[in-house]
Amino acid sequence: MFFKRWIFYFLFLPFYGVFSQSSHIIEKLDISDYPMVQIYVREGVDKILTGKSIQISETKKNSEKFIKSVEIIRELNNRKIKLLLSIQASDDKIKNSNSKEIAAWMINELKENESLGLHLYSQKSLFFDMNISKKDGLLNLNNLPLDQGNNLIRNLNFLLEQLKTDENIPTNIFIINQEEESLKDIPLEKVIWKADKQGRVINVIGLDNELNRNLASYTGGKFYSINDKNLFAKIQKNIEKFRKPSTTIEYKSPHYRFVDIFYPLQVDVKVKLENRDYNLQYVLNFQKYIEIKLWNMKFFYFISILLLLVLLYFYFRVKNRDKKLKAAIEKRLEYLKYKDDLYHKENVYSMQFQQAKIQTHPEENQLDLDEIDLDLDELDLPEHYFTLGQKFSKGVLIQKEGPNPGRQFIINQDTIFIGRAATNDLVLLNSSIESVHARIRKIKGIYFLFNLYDNETYLNGQKVSGPKPLNDQDTIGLGKTLLIFKGK
Repeated sequence: MFFKRWIFYFLFLPFYGVFSQSSHIIEKLDISDYPMVQIYVREGVDKILTGKSIQISETKKNSEKFIKSVEIIRELNNRKIKLLLSIQASDDKIKNSNSKEIAAWMINELKENESLGLHLYSQKSLFFDMNISKKDGLLNLNNLPLDQGNNLIRNLNFLLEQLKTDENIPTNIFIINQEEESLKDIPLEKVIWKADKQGRVINVIGLDNELNRNLASYTGGKFYSINDKNLFAKIQKNIEKFRKPSTTIEYKSPHYRFVDIFYPLQVDVKVKLENRDYNLQYVLNFQKYIEIKLWNMKFFYFISILLLLVLLYFYFRVKNRDKKLKAAIEKRLEYLKYKDDLYHKENVYSMQFQQAKIQTHPEENQLDLDEIDLDLDELDLPEHYFTLGQKFSKGVLIQKEGPNPGRQFIINQDTIFIGRAATNDLVLLNSSIESVHARIRKIKGIYFLFNLYDNETYLNGQKVSGPKPLNDQDTIGLGKTLLIFKGK
Protein backbone atom coordinates (compact mmCIF):
# COMPACT_ATOMS: atom_id res chain seq x y z
CA MET A 1 0.00 0.00 0.00
CA PHE A 2 2.79 2.41 0.90
CA PHE A 3 4.60 1.60 -2.36
CA LYS A 4 1.46 2.26 -4.46
CA ARG A 5 0.86 5.58 -2.73
CA TRP A 6 4.50 6.55 -3.20
CA ILE A 7 4.18 5.89 -6.94
CA PHE A 8 0.99 8.01 -7.09
CA TYR A 9 2.53 10.99 -5.31
CA PHE A 10 5.91 11.03 -7.03
CA LEU A 11 5.02 9.86 -10.53
CA PHE A 12 1.41 10.81 -11.24
CA LEU A 13 0.46 13.80 -9.11
CA PRO A 14 3.28 16.17 -10.13
CA PHE A 15 2.28 15.83 -13.79
CA TYR A 16 -1.40 15.86 -12.92
CA GLY A 17 -1.03 19.20 -11.18
CA VAL A 18 0.51 20.85 -14.22
CA PHE A 19 -2.04 19.07 -16.38
CA SER A 20 -5.00 20.36 -14.33
CA GLN A 21 -3.86 23.96 -14.13
CA SER A 22 -3.20 24.21 -17.85
CA SER A 23 -6.42 22.52 -18.97
CA HIS A 24 -10.04 23.56 -19.14
CA ILE A 25 -12.74 22.33 -16.76
CA ILE A 26 -16.15 21.14 -17.93
CA GLU A 27 -18.85 22.37 -15.55
CA LYS A 28 -21.87 20.59 -17.04
CA LEU A 29 -23.58 19.18 -20.12
CA ASP A 30 -27.04 20.55 -20.93
CA ILE A 31 -29.67 19.04 -23.29
CA SER A 32 -32.55 21.36 -22.37
CA ASP A 33 -32.54 22.67 -25.96
CA TYR A 34 -32.15 19.25 -27.62
CA PRO A 35 -31.20 18.43 -30.38
CA MET A 36 -28.82 21.28 -29.59
CA VAL A 37 -26.33 20.18 -26.90
CA GLN A 38 -24.46 22.71 -24.74
CA ILE A 39 -21.23 21.96 -22.89
CA TYR A 40 -20.25 24.60 -20.33
CA VAL A 41 -16.50 24.98 -19.95
CA ARG A 42 -14.45 27.11 -17.57
CA GLU A 43 -11.38 27.95 -19.57
CA GLY A 44 -7.97 27.23 -18.10
CA VAL A 45 -5.30 29.72 -17.12
CA ASP A 46 -4.07 31.64 -20.19
CA LYS A 47 -6.02 29.24 -22.42
CA ILE A 48 -8.67 30.25 -24.95
CA LEU A 49 -10.92 27.71 -26.61
CA THR A 50 -10.88 27.64 -30.39
CA GLY A 51 -12.72 25.44 -32.86
CA LYS A 52 -9.49 23.71 -33.87
CA SER A 53 -8.74 22.65 -30.28
CA ILE A 54 -12.14 20.94 -29.81
CA GLN A 55 -12.98 17.37 -30.82
CA ILE A 56 -16.37 15.89 -29.94
CA SER A 57 -17.97 12.55 -30.78
CA GLU A 58 -21.27 10.92 -29.75
CA THR A 59 -21.68 7.16 -29.41
CA LYS A 60 -25.04 5.37 -29.36
CA LYS A 61 -25.12 1.56 -29.33
CA ASN A 62 -21.57 1.27 -30.69
CA SER A 63 -22.35 3.79 -33.43
CA GLU A 64 -19.85 6.64 -33.07
CA LYS A 65 -20.39 9.88 -34.96
CA PHE A 66 -18.02 12.85 -34.92
CA ILE A 67 -19.30 16.39 -34.63
CA LYS A 68 -18.17 18.37 -37.65
CA SER A 69 -19.26 21.83 -36.54
CA VAL A 70 -19.36 23.47 -33.11
CA GLU A 71 -20.19 26.99 -32.01
CA ILE A 72 -18.32 28.72 -29.20
CA ILE A 73 -20.46 31.19 -27.24
CA ARG A 74 -19.10 33.68 -24.72
CA GLU A 75 -21.30 35.94 -22.59
CA LEU A 76 -20.23 39.36 -21.32
CA ASN A 77 -22.51 39.72 -18.28
CA ASN A 78 -21.49 38.24 -14.94
CA ARG A 79 -23.35 35.25 -13.48
CA LYS A 80 -24.47 34.72 -9.90
CA ILE A 81 -22.41 32.19 -7.95
CA LYS A 82 -22.47 30.18 -4.74
CA LEU A 83 -19.57 30.53 -2.31
CA LEU A 84 -18.85 27.39 -0.28
CA LEU A 85 -16.54 27.91 2.70
CA SER A 86 -15.01 24.89 4.44
CA ILE A 87 -13.18 25.91 7.62
CA GLN A 88 -10.96 23.71 9.78
CA ALA A 89 -11.13 24.60 13.48
CA SER A 90 -7.97 25.00 15.53
CA ASP A 91 -7.12 24.84 19.22
CA ASP A 92 -5.29 28.14 18.78
CA LYS A 93 -7.47 31.20 19.48
CA ILE A 94 -5.43 33.44 17.19
CA LYS A 95 -5.71 31.01 14.25
CA ASN A 96 -9.45 30.61 14.80
CA SER A 97 -9.91 34.38 14.96
CA ASN A 98 -7.89 34.82 11.78
CA SER A 99 -9.96 32.16 9.95
CA LYS A 100 -13.23 33.79 11.03
CA GLU A 101 -12.00 37.22 9.91
CA ILE A 102 -11.14 35.92 6.42
CA ALA A 103 -14.44 34.01 6.13
CA ALA A 104 -16.51 37.02 7.27
CA TRP A 105 -14.80 39.25 4.70
CA MET A 106 -15.53 36.72 1.92
CA ILE A 107 -19.20 36.40 2.95
CA ASN A 108 -19.60 40.18 2.83
CA GLU A 109 -18.14 40.17 -0.69
CA LEU A 110 -21.15 38.21 -1.95
CA LYS A 111 -23.82 40.10 -3.86
CA GLU A 112 -27.47 40.10 -2.79
CA ASN A 113 -28.60 37.48 -5.31
CA GLU A 114 -25.67 35.12 -4.62
CA SER A 115 -25.73 32.06 -2.36
CA LEU A 116 -23.64 30.76 0.53
CA GLY A 117 -22.72 27.33 1.86
CA LEU A 118 -20.89 26.88 5.17
CA HIS A 119 -18.92 23.89 6.46
CA LEU A 120 -17.28 24.08 9.91
CA TYR A 121 -15.49 21.07 11.33
CA SER A 122 -13.06 19.85 13.94
CA GLN A 123 -12.11 16.48 15.35
CA LYS A 124 -15.22 16.39 17.58
CA SER A 125 -17.79 18.60 15.85
CA LEU A 126 -19.33 19.27 12.45
CA PHE A 127 -21.61 21.95 10.99
CA PHE A 128 -22.81 21.91 7.37
CA ASP A 129 -25.47 23.95 5.60
CA MET A 130 -25.40 24.11 1.81
CA ASN A 131 -27.96 26.94 1.65
CA ILE A 132 -27.51 29.43 4.46
CA SER A 133 -28.21 33.16 4.47
CA LYS A 134 -25.36 35.65 4.76
CA LYS A 135 -26.70 36.80 8.13
CA ASP A 136 -26.87 33.28 9.57
CA GLY A 137 -23.51 32.43 8.04
CA LEU A 138 -21.83 35.31 9.88
CA LEU A 139 -23.53 34.29 13.14
CA ASN A 140 -22.46 30.66 12.79
CA LEU A 141 -18.82 31.65 12.36
CA ASN A 142 -18.86 32.38 16.10
CA ASN A 143 -19.52 28.65 16.66
CA LEU A 144 -16.12 27.64 15.27
CA PRO A 145 -14.82 25.57 18.21
CA LEU A 146 -11.41 25.49 19.83
CA ASP A 147 -10.45 21.94 18.96
CA GLN A 148 -7.31 20.13 17.90
CA GLY A 149 -6.79 17.52 15.19
CA ASN A 150 -6.57 18.10 11.47
CA ASN A 151 -9.30 16.25 9.54
CA LEU A 152 -8.96 18.08 6.24
CA ILE A 153 -8.98 15.09 3.87
CA ARG A 154 -11.79 13.22 5.64
CA ASN A 155 -14.03 16.30 5.81
CA LEU A 156 -13.30 17.27 2.23
CA ASN A 157 -14.36 13.77 1.20
CA PHE A 158 -17.60 14.26 3.20
CA LEU A 159 -18.16 17.64 1.57
CA LEU A 160 -17.80 16.27 -1.98
CA GLU A 161 -20.31 13.51 -1.19
CA GLN A 162 -22.92 16.14 -0.22
CA LEU A 163 -22.61 18.24 -3.35
CA LYS A 164 -24.92 17.69 -6.32
CA THR A 165 -23.46 17.47 -9.79
CA ASP A 166 -26.53 19.05 -11.47
CA GLU A 167 -26.47 22.39 -9.63
CA ASN A 168 -27.88 25.34 -11.53
CA ILE A 169 -25.62 27.82 -9.71
CA PRO A 170 -21.82 27.27 -10.07
CA THR A 171 -20.08 26.71 -6.73
CA ASN A 172 -16.73 28.26 -5.84
CA ILE A 173 -15.10 26.20 -3.06
CA PHE A 174 -12.61 27.70 -0.58
CA ILE A 175 -10.91 25.72 2.19
CA ILE A 176 -9.41 27.60 5.14
CA ASN A 177 -6.87 25.33 6.84
CA GLN A 178 -4.14 26.57 9.20
CA GLU A 179 -2.94 23.20 10.52
CA GLU A 180 0.42 21.70 9.63
CA GLU A 181 -0.56 18.06 9.05
CA SER A 182 -3.65 16.00 8.30
CA LEU A 183 -4.83 12.58 9.39
CA LYS A 184 -4.12 9.96 6.70
CA ASP A 185 -7.20 7.78 7.22
CA ILE A 186 -8.41 8.56 3.66
CA PRO A 187 -5.96 8.64 0.72
CA LEU A 188 -5.51 12.09 -0.77
CA GLU A 189 -5.65 10.67 -4.32
CA LYS A 190 -9.19 9.37 -3.67
CA VAL A 191 -10.42 12.86 -2.77
CA ILE A 192 -8.61 14.44 -5.72
CA TRP A 193 -10.08 11.88 -8.11
CA LYS A 194 -13.59 12.51 -6.75
CA ALA A 195 -13.20 16.29 -7.12
CA ASP A 196 -11.92 15.87 -10.67
CA LYS A 197 -14.82 13.58 -11.61
CA GLN A 198 -17.31 16.19 -10.36
CA GLY A 199 -15.44 19.02 -12.07
CA ARG A 200 -14.75 20.71 -8.72
CA VAL A 201 -12.05 23.33 -8.41
CA ILE A 202 -10.81 23.64 -4.82
CA ASN A 203 -9.05 26.77 -3.59
CA VAL A 204 -7.03 26.55 -0.37
CA ILE A 205 -6.19 29.32 2.11
CA GLY A 206 -3.70 28.18 4.73
CA LEU A 207 -0.13 27.54 5.71
CA ASP A 208 2.39 27.11 2.94
CA ASN A 209 2.85 23.35 3.11
CA GLU A 210 2.87 20.46 0.65
CA LEU A 211 -0.66 19.23 1.42
CA ASN A 212 -2.35 22.58 0.88
CA ARG A 213 -0.42 23.33 -2.30
CA ASN A 214 -0.98 19.88 -3.78
CA LEU A 215 -4.68 19.88 -2.98
CA ALA A 216 -5.22 23.19 -4.78
CA SER A 217 -2.87 22.36 -7.65
CA TYR A 218 -4.21 18.87 -8.41
CA THR A 219 -7.85 20.10 -8.59
CA GLY A 220 -7.06 23.11 -10.79
CA GLY A 221 -7.59 25.60 -7.96
CA LYS A 222 -5.42 28.26 -6.36
CA PHE A 223 -3.38 28.20 -3.17
CA TYR A 224 -3.25 31.37 -1.04
CA SER A 225 -0.82 31.70 1.84
CA ILE A 226 -2.46 32.79 5.07
CA ASN A 227 0.46 35.17 5.63
CA ASP A 228 0.22 36.85 2.21
CA LYS A 229 -0.11 40.63 2.60
CA ASN A 230 -2.19 40.81 -0.59
CA LEU A 231 -4.43 37.88 0.42
CA PHE A 232 -7.76 39.75 0.26
CA ALA A 233 -7.00 41.33 -3.11
CA LYS A 234 -6.07 37.94 -4.60
CA ILE A 235 -9.21 36.25 -3.22
CA GLN A 236 -11.36 39.08 -4.58
CA LYS A 237 -9.77 38.64 -8.01
CA ASN A 238 -10.52 34.90 -7.86
CA ILE A 239 -14.19 35.50 -7.02
CA GLU A 240 -14.58 38.12 -9.76
CA LYS A 241 -13.07 35.75 -12.31
CA PHE A 242 -15.41 32.95 -11.18
CA ARG A 243 -18.39 35.27 -11.72
CA LYS A 244 -17.59 35.45 -15.41
CA PRO A 245 -19.87 33.04 -17.31
CA SER A 246 -18.38 29.80 -18.52
CA THR A 247 -17.77 29.41 -22.24
CA THR A 248 -20.44 27.40 -24.04
CA ILE A 249 -19.67 24.83 -26.72
CA GLU A 250 -22.84 24.18 -28.71
CA TYR A 251 -23.48 21.57 -31.37
CA LYS A 252 -26.35 19.64 -32.92
CA SER A 253 -26.63 16.00 -31.89
CA PRO A 254 -26.39 13.61 -34.87
CA HIS A 255 -28.66 11.13 -33.04
CA TYR A 256 -31.73 13.35 -32.66
CA ARG A 257 -33.59 11.48 -35.41
CA PHE A 258 -33.40 8.24 -33.44
CA VAL A 259 -35.28 9.09 -30.24
CA ASP A 260 -37.18 5.92 -29.31
CA ILE A 261 -40.73 6.15 -27.96
CA PHE A 262 -40.35 3.20 -25.58
CA TYR A 263 -36.63 3.00 -24.76
CA PRO A 264 -34.42 5.80 -23.39
CA LEU A 265 -31.62 7.06 -25.59
CA GLN A 266 -28.24 6.81 -23.86
CA VAL A 267 -25.45 8.72 -25.56
CA ASP A 268 -21.77 8.72 -24.58
CA VAL A 269 -20.03 12.00 -25.38
CA LYS A 270 -16.25 12.11 -25.78
CA VAL A 271 -14.78 15.60 -25.62
CA LYS A 272 -11.14 16.49 -26.24
CA LEU A 273 -10.07 19.99 -25.24
CA GLU A 274 -6.44 20.87 -25.89
CA ASN A 275 -4.52 17.97 -24.30
CA ARG A 276 -7.23 16.45 -22.12
CA ASP A 277 -10.06 13.96 -22.74
CA TYR A 278 -13.45 14.09 -21.02
CA ASN A 279 -16.05 11.31 -20.96
CA LEU A 280 -19.60 12.61 -20.57
CA GLN A 281 -23.02 11.04 -20.96
CA TYR A 282 -26.66 12.01 -21.28
CA VAL A 283 -29.89 10.03 -21.34
CA LEU A 284 -32.94 11.14 -23.30
CA ASN A 285 -36.35 9.45 -23.28
CA PHE A 286 -39.39 10.27 -25.38
CA GLN A 287 -41.16 12.08 -22.54
CA LYS A 288 -38.17 14.33 -21.96
CA TYR A 289 -37.91 14.94 -25.69
CA ILE A 290 -41.55 16.09 -25.82
CA GLU A 291 -41.03 18.36 -22.79
CA ILE A 292 -38.03 19.96 -24.46
CA LYS A 293 -40.00 20.42 -27.66
CA LEU A 294 -42.90 22.05 -25.82
CA TRP A 295 -40.53 24.59 -24.32
CA ASN A 296 -39.27 25.37 -27.82
CA MET A 297 -41.26 28.39 -29.04
CA LYS A 298 -41.35 27.33 -32.71
CA PHE A 299 -42.74 23.93 -31.78
CA PHE A 300 -45.15 25.58 -29.32
CA TYR A 301 -46.57 27.85 -32.04
CA PHE A 302 -46.96 24.89 -34.39
CA ILE A 303 -48.86 22.86 -31.76
CA SER A 304 -51.01 25.88 -30.86
CA ILE A 305 -52.05 26.45 -34.48
CA LEU A 306 -52.74 22.74 -34.92
CA LEU A 307 -54.92 22.64 -31.80
CA LEU A 308 -56.78 25.75 -32.96
CA LEU A 309 -57.57 24.10 -36.30
CA VAL A 310 -58.79 20.96 -34.51
CA LEU A 311 -61.03 23.03 -32.22
CA LEU A 312 -62.48 24.92 -35.18
CA TYR A 313 -63.18 21.63 -36.92
CA PHE A 314 -65.11 20.25 -33.93
CA TYR A 315 -66.88 23.57 -33.39
CA PHE A 316 -68.33 23.65 -36.90
CA ARG A 317 -69.09 19.93 -36.71
CA VAL A 318 -71.09 20.39 -33.50
CA LYS A 319 -72.77 23.48 -34.93
CA ASN A 320 -73.85 21.53 -38.01
CA ARG A 321 -75.03 18.69 -35.73
CA ASP A 322 -77.18 21.14 -33.75
CA LYS A 323 -78.81 22.40 -36.96
CA LYS A 324 -79.70 18.86 -37.98
CA LEU A 325 -81.01 18.20 -34.49
CA LYS A 326 -83.33 21.19 -34.51
CA ALA A 327 -84.63 20.27 -37.95
CA ALA A 328 -85.26 16.67 -36.83
CA ILE A 329 -87.11 17.80 -33.69
CA GLU A 330 -89.26 20.30 -35.60
CA LYS A 331 -90.13 17.68 -38.21
CA ARG A 332 -91.04 15.17 -35.50
CA LEU A 333 -93.17 17.68 -33.59
CA GLU A 334 -95.02 18.67 -36.76
CA TYR A 335 -95.78 15.00 -37.39
CA LEU A 336 -97.05 14.51 -33.84
CA LYS A 337 -99.22 17.62 -34.10
CA TYR A 338 -100.67 16.23 -37.31
CA LYS A 339 -101.47 12.92 -35.55
CA ASP A 340 -103.07 14.77 -32.65
CA ASP A 341 -105.25 16.83 -34.98
CA LEU A 342 -106.18 13.68 -36.89
CA TYR A 343 -107.25 11.95 -33.65
CA HIS A 344 -109.44 14.90 -32.68
CA LYS A 345 -111.13 15.23 -36.07
CA GLU A 346 -111.77 11.51 -36.57
CA ASN A 347 -113.24 10.95 -33.12
CA VAL A 348 -115.49 14.02 -33.30
CA TYR A 349 -116.71 12.78 -36.69
CA SER A 350 -117.40 9.29 -35.29
CA MET A 351 -119.44 10.71 -32.40
CA GLN A 352 -121.58 12.76 -34.78
CA PHE A 353 -122.35 9.88 -37.12
CA GLN A 354 -122.18 7.11 -34.43
CA GLN A 355 -119.36 5.31 -36.21
CA ALA A 356 -116.58 3.29 -34.65
CA LYS A 357 -113.63 5.25 -33.29
CA ILE A 358 -110.53 5.14 -35.38
CA GLN A 359 -107.65 3.43 -33.58
CA THR A 360 -105.50 6.54 -33.19
CA HIS A 361 -104.12 7.10 -29.69
CA PRO A 362 -103.19 10.41 -28.08
CA GLU A 363 -100.14 8.68 -26.51
CA GLU A 364 -98.49 9.07 -29.89
CA ASN A 365 -98.18 12.74 -29.06
CA GLN A 366 -95.34 11.86 -26.72
CA LEU A 367 -91.97 12.48 -28.32
CA ASP A 368 -89.93 9.26 -28.39
CA LEU A 369 -86.35 10.32 -27.65
CA ASP A 370 -84.95 7.09 -29.08
CA GLU A 371 -86.15 8.11 -32.54
CA ILE A 372 -83.69 11.01 -32.60
CA ASP A 373 -80.13 9.72 -32.55
CA LEU A 374 -78.54 13.05 -31.65
CA ASP A 375 -77.14 14.73 -28.53
CA LEU A 376 -79.47 17.43 -27.22
CA ASP A 377 -78.59 20.68 -25.50
CA GLU A 378 -80.77 22.01 -22.68
CA LEU A 379 -81.85 24.92 -24.87
CA ASP A 380 -83.22 22.48 -27.45
CA LEU A 381 -85.16 20.21 -25.09
CA PRO A 382 -88.93 20.66 -25.39
CA GLU A 383 -90.82 21.26 -22.17
CA HIS A 384 -92.39 17.82 -22.56
CA TYR A 385 -89.02 16.22 -21.67
CA PHE A 386 -89.13 17.62 -18.16
CA THR A 387 -92.35 15.83 -17.32
CA LEU A 388 -90.65 12.45 -17.76
CA GLY A 389 -88.23 12.68 -14.84
CA GLN A 390 -88.11 13.54 -11.16
CA LYS A 391 -86.42 16.60 -9.72
CA PHE A 392 -83.63 16.04 -7.21
CA SER A 393 -81.41 18.41 -5.26
CA LYS A 394 -78.54 15.91 -5.30
CA GLY A 395 -77.65 12.73 -7.14
CA VAL A 396 -75.45 9.77 -6.17
CA LEU A 397 -74.02 6.97 -8.32
CA ILE A 398 -73.34 3.63 -6.62
CA GLN A 399 -71.22 1.06 -8.41
CA LYS A 400 -73.01 -2.30 -8.29
CA GLU A 401 -70.98 -4.45 -10.70
CA GLY A 402 -67.48 -4.15 -12.13
CA PRO A 403 -64.26 -3.06 -10.36
CA ASN A 404 -64.71 -1.53 -6.87
CA PRO A 405 -68.35 -2.58 -6.19
CA GLY A 406 -70.04 -0.42 -3.55
CA ARG A 407 -68.08 2.68 -4.54
CA GLN A 408 -70.16 5.88 -4.30
CA PHE A 409 -69.81 9.04 -6.37
CA ILE A 410 -71.68 12.21 -5.41
CA ILE A 411 -72.74 14.33 -8.37
CA ASN A 412 -71.90 17.84 -7.20
CA GLN A 413 -71.69 19.49 -10.63
CA ASP A 414 -74.27 20.31 -13.27
CA THR A 415 -72.35 18.22 -15.80
CA ILE A 416 -70.12 15.20 -15.21
CA PHE A 417 -68.32 12.95 -17.67
CA ILE A 418 -67.89 9.22 -17.13
CA GLY A 419 -65.21 7.11 -18.78
CA ARG A 420 -61.86 5.35 -18.55
CA ALA A 421 -59.62 8.39 -19.09
CA ALA A 422 -58.21 10.18 -16.04
CA THR A 423 -59.70 13.49 -17.22
CA ASN A 424 -63.26 12.31 -16.52
CA ASP A 425 -65.12 13.32 -13.37
CA LEU A 426 -65.99 9.68 -12.66
CA VAL A 427 -63.18 7.35 -13.75
CA LEU A 428 -64.07 3.67 -14.26
CA LEU A 429 -61.08 1.42 -14.85
CA ASN A 430 -62.68 -1.15 -17.12
CA SER A 431 -61.50 -2.15 -20.59
CA SER A 432 -65.12 -2.38 -21.78
CA ILE A 433 -65.59 1.35 -21.18
CA GLU A 434 -64.47 4.00 -23.66
CA SER A 435 -62.16 6.89 -22.76
CA VAL A 436 -65.16 9.24 -22.57
CA HIS A 437 -68.23 7.01 -22.41
CA ALA A 438 -71.22 9.01 -21.17
CA ARG A 439 -72.23 12.15 -19.34
CA ILE A 440 -74.91 13.22 -16.87
CA ARG A 441 -76.34 16.74 -16.93
CA LYS A 442 -78.63 18.41 -14.44
CA ILE A 443 -81.18 20.56 -16.28
CA LYS A 444 -83.94 22.33 -14.33
CA GLY A 445 -83.44 19.96 -11.39
CA ILE A 446 -83.67 16.78 -13.51
CA TYR A 447 -80.65 14.57 -14.19
CA PHE A 448 -80.35 13.46 -17.84
CA LEU A 449 -78.13 10.61 -19.05
CA PHE A 450 -76.40 11.17 -22.42
CA ASN A 451 -74.65 8.48 -24.42
CA LEU A 452 -71.52 9.66 -26.25
CA TYR A 453 -70.12 8.54 -29.60
CA ASP A 454 -72.49 5.56 -30.04
CA ASN A 455 -71.07 3.74 -27.01
CA GLU A 456 -72.78 0.84 -25.23
CA THR A 457 -74.85 2.72 -22.64
CA TYR A 458 -78.01 1.23 -21.13
CA LEU A 459 -80.71 2.58 -18.82
CA ASN A 460 -82.75 -0.09 -17.04
CA GLY A 461 -81.68 -2.63 -19.67
CA GLN A 462 -82.56 -0.47 -22.71
CA LYS A 463 -79.91 1.05 -24.94
CA VAL A 464 -79.64 4.82 -24.72
CA SER A 465 -79.32 6.77 -27.94
CA GLY A 466 -80.76 10.14 -26.94
CA PRO A 467 -81.00 11.92 -23.56
CA LYS A 468 -82.84 9.97 -20.87
CA PRO A 469 -84.12 11.40 -17.55
CA LEU A 470 -82.94 9.57 -14.45
CA ASN A 471 -85.28 8.48 -11.68
CA ASP A 472 -84.44 7.11 -8.26
CA GLN A 473 -83.00 3.56 -8.29
CA ASP A 474 -82.47 3.59 -12.07
CA THR A 475 -79.81 1.15 -13.32
CA ILE A 476 -77.12 2.48 -15.69
CA GLY A 477 -75.05 0.00 -17.69
CA LEU A 478 -71.69 1.14 -19.09
CA GLY A 479 -69.92 -1.76 -20.77
CA LYS A 480 -69.48 -4.36 -18.03
CA THR A 481 -69.94 -1.84 -15.22
CA LEU A 482 -73.33 -1.36 -13.54
CA LEU A 483 -74.25 1.84 -11.67
CA ILE A 484 -77.30 2.62 -9.53
CA PHE A 485 -78.61 6.21 -9.55
CA LYS A 486 -80.06 7.51 -6.30
CA GLY A 487 -81.79 10.88 -6.18
CA LYS A 488 -82.13 12.89 -3.02
